Parts: sequence; C-alpha cells; structure tokens
Amino acid sequence: PWHTLVLDEAQYIKNFQTKTAQAVRELQADWRLALSGTPLENHVGELWSLMRVVSPGLLGSWERFRKSFAEPIAKDRSGDRLKALSRVVRPFILRRTKKEVLTELPSRTEVIRLAELSPAERKKYDAARMAALSELSTGNDENDQQKRIRVLAWLTRLRQLSCHPRLVDAAWSESSAKLDLFMEIIDELREGEHRALVFSQFVQHLSLIREALDKA
Repeated sequence: PWHTLVLDEAQYIKNFQTKTAQAVRELQADWRLALSGTPLENHVGELWSLMRVVSPGLLGSWERFRKSFAEPIAKDRSGDRLKALSRVVRPFILRRTKKEVLTELPSRTEVIRLAELSPAERKKYDAARMAALSELSTGNDENDQQKRIRVLAWLTRLRQLSCHPRLVDAAWSESSAKLDLFMEIIDELREGEHRALVFSQFVQHLSLIREALDKA
C-alpha cells in the first residue's frame, strides 16, 4: 500500500476496460492525484474512468453513471445532466489555463483560410450529398444504432471529398482546392523560413500531401 498515488498523463486510463486502467485501479493508496492536459477527449465515460481511480465511488457504478449521465449527455444532448455532472465533479478538479502557468507566452493566433471547391469537386460533393439524403430517407426498419452508423459513414465520405476527391475516388487525377491552398501556404512559410506541423484526420490525405510536396 502507498500513501500517495500520483498519475501523470492520466488520460492513459481514460478507457476503463484497458489492462492499464484495470492495473491502476488495483493500486492501494490513501491519497490520489491525477494530472492530465486532456482529461476528456471523446465522451464523459472517460471522466468516469479517471474519477473511478481518483475518487472511487463518487460517480457510482458504470451502469448507473451510463444511465444517469453518459447516455443523456451523448444521445439527448441534455444540458441539465451536463450541469449536474459538473456540480458533482467540480470540487475535485483544479483547472489551470496556459495564461496562469506561462504568463510570458503570447496568446495563440488563429488564421482561418477557406478553400473554395472547384466546379468538378463541387459536382462530385453534391452528388454524394444527394445520394446520402436519398439513402438515409429509407431503411425505416433500422434501429437507432444502425441509422447512426450509416449517417456517420456518409459524413465521413463527405469530409473526405472536402479534403481531396481521391480519398473516395481512386481514379481522380486532378488536384484539390484544399491541397492547392495548402501548397500556397507552404510556399509562404518557406519564404519566411518557418516550420510547420501538418495535421489531418485522414492518414491517406497526408500521403497525398506528401506526394505533392515530393513533386514540388
């Protein structure tokens, strides 16, 4: 048994079903502290997993928490349930912002650049959008879960088309509005001798960007 248990990067136990989370829950300690920059990323179930270690019993069993908070917040977008959950956990959470920790750092600057789809891209996107509306208007025998999966699949397809049509159509031989804008920004950054981190939610999209950069 330990007097104090300190969990750094505590988001590694946000999934209570993992072996890591299960092993941490077996540690015996009189006082517990969890440190994390991202305590909640996907859903409130991650908060339950953290609190299950830091303050066992505070949020009850998973089944009770799921019915009282997780499902109403995720499915019904219940603001009342979200506020109720906040009231319960607030006394146990100390939140520090960047300004409180590193006062010398300047505020983050955001520059939003919008990419207008080309006529060919717009035609392809609109065709997929109409196909999605047509398909999702059928299937009345589906349950909510099946319908949700189909909606998410179509949303993903539309997001991919917004990035680059080749993510959906392997035969697409042209560039994309987003990639063209990206290459313009890269030229600007190189002229200023800057470095950049490039993110995309689609790994295949990063491959297309790499291909364009190699070619340039």
